[in-house]
Amino acid sequence: FDCCEMFRGTGNWTSVHASRGLTCHDGFDVDGRRLRCGDLASRSVFAELIGLAARGVVREWHAGLPCVSFGTLRRPQVRSKAKPYGFNPKDPFTAYHNLLAMRTAFILTVAVMLGQFISVEQPRNSRLFLLNCFKTLVQLGCVISHFAFCAFGSGFQKASKWLHNKPWLIPLECSCRCPKTKPHFIIQDRKSVV
Repeated sequence: FDCCEMFRGTGNWTSVHASRGLTCHDGFDVDGRRLRCGDLASRSVFAELIGLAARGVVREWHAGLPCVSFGTLRRPQVRSKAKPYGFNPKDPFTAYHNLLAMRTAFILTVAVMLGQFISVEQPRNSRLFLLNCFKTLVQLGCVISHFAFCAFGSGFQKASKWLHNKPWLIPLECSCRCPKTKPHFIIQDRKSVV
């Protein structure tokens, strides 16, 4: 495969690659939108992904790990910069997200060590890359690039950071340069709208 997307969601990353003629793995997610879905918490799905990485049959990986526990919007927060594995790592919610993070990092570490390209997308304030397993990827040569979606035409800012070993992403790094007279579109839930 030219590429494989973990935590595919809507699959925009995969769709764009497929539209350019690349051979894309169906990807992995728990959303059930495809005939086949898989939760990385499952040992069999984890083994399948490790197998793909170890056999070198995927050229490029992308992971959009759920940031619900690693981001700063959740209340109450379950982790901090000082405690990236969580205030209570045994709490089922925190433990589940730690498991997904560690398995993702392990798969991507195998991929990097075998010469494959990887990227992991997170919001700017995510604590995911503070976990030791992601710091290992940095020690293996990966870098963290920062992007603002508004610089690419989005109506909202969405500051994002990607851990990757893809040199073609470096020139795309950017921050918001929108004029203060043109405010960003604000995304909020229905409960906060009066």
